[in-house]
Amino acid sequence: MDGVLKRSFKNFKYVFSSQLLVLLLSFIKSLFIPMILTVQGFGFWQIYLFYASYVGIFALGFNDGIYLRYGDYQYEKLPHTRLKIAIQIHSIVIFLFFIIALIFSSLINDPNKQFSMIFVSINIFVLGLNGVFIYVMQITNQMKKYSFFVIFPQIIFVLGTFGMILFRNINFEILIIIDLFAKVVTVIGMMLYCKELWFGRITGLREGLEEYKANVSVGIQLMLAQLMGMLVTGIGRIIVEFFGNIEDYSYYSLGITITNLVLVLISSISMLAYPTLKRLNDKNYPFYYEKINTFLQSFSIIVPVLYFLSSLLIFMYLPKYLPVLKYLNILFGVIILQAKMQLLNNTFYKVLRKETEMMKANISSVLLFTVMAVIAFPLTESVMSIAVCTLIVMAYRCYSTEVYLRRILKLKNYKGIVFEALYIFLFSILTFLLNMKISFILYFCFLVIMVYKNRSLLNRIFKRV
Repeated sequence: MDGVLKRSFKNFKYVFSSQLLVLLLSFIKSLFIPMILTVQGFGFWQIYLFYASYVGIFALGFNDGIYLRYGDYQYEKLPHTRLKIAIQIHSIVIFLFFIIALIFSSLINDPNKQFSMIFVSINIFVLGLNGVFIYVMQITNQMKKYSFFVIFPQIIFVLGTFGMILFRNINFEILIIIDLFAKVVTVIGMMLYCKELWFGRITGLREGLEEYKANVSVGIQLMLAQLMGMLVTGIGRIIVEFFGNIEDYSYYSLGITITNLVLVLISSISMLAYPTLKRLNDKNYPFYYEKINTFLQSFSIIVPVLYFLSSLLIFMYLPKYLPVLKYLNILFGVIILQAKMQLLNNTFYKVLRKETEMMKANISSVLLFTVMAVIAFPLTESVMSIAVCTLIVMAYRCYSTEVYLRRILKLKNYKGIVFEALYIFLFSILTFLLNMKISFILYFCFLVIMVYKNRSLLNRIFKRV
């Protein structure tokens, strides 16, 4: 067990370092792109990014099946021949979906939205292949290569964007083209690295078809569960897009983009959590659940620092996006809960093989949000109502899930739930009622008290690092 944890900590250093660079590049993109585009152009850029994030549904759970079935394998031990044939079948399936989506996208009347959705269609094929190789690298602990292929497209995008700015030829269409180019080059690189899973003679078609079916049958529930989880926050953007205007969508998308930066670092841990826990004794799962939960509680305390920093940067450098400040505090409350879902609850759903329960919980959350938002938004005609509905439903989803998992793991301490819920509620209310300066002073005092109270724990963490 110690060997597994040591290797995981070593891998974490690689991934964490790469994610810090990704965070830096994402921060530059989040601040810089809204500055160089018009509000409308940024809205169409965000429409492309938003729908591209959902194209994984067309993989039908194939990638997720590989993730679940081979989570404790080394790369050399994978059934390369069977997987290679299955991946070829998978590529044919997603190519057909790409053609169908391309036809429907070409029928859209708005030329700007049509352009965005055509490139979303191409992402079905590109990201469908990307998901295979990226998951293989994750589950087989090839974190150096994984980190490289995560950073690589980000660097291409940033360099390409700055290059276009130098030529004074920049708009949302150019950004979309650069983004897709970066993804295509990355996928080709991954194919060459994982050549055993792509190149070579194809034999045993029946075995490959069985492999494909097995991965889809196992992975489709996890895929649907994750899709429903994404829709808890995603449906809000869809409602704003169809019932609001492109400016409202642009403001709200900027808020989501900024808060999602918080998830970059959480992702660096969550991608290691599942394969690491799969290699550990399941009797220790309750212990690790509490350890991860304690880490997330500490993490949630420092998240408001990013809220105040983001608000200041918007005020100074993005004045045309000031309307987002009305509900940015609510979105930061959402991201605290989303971080817990991603790192803790979703990981243990998968480790305990409770994908069906995960899907049911997420579907109920999506239905609850849809009912609330469809009523609230037309009545208020305010994006604030979408943000509030998202916070309420995310809290329900996060804490009902935690109660369920604690029962499974036989953990009876529920005090943390009360503390977190109260903390998020007070943060949201105080930052809404009070001005920025007073809110920051109160938060700073609270932060000092918490640091002093947990000084011994912090000392142990810093010494270990």
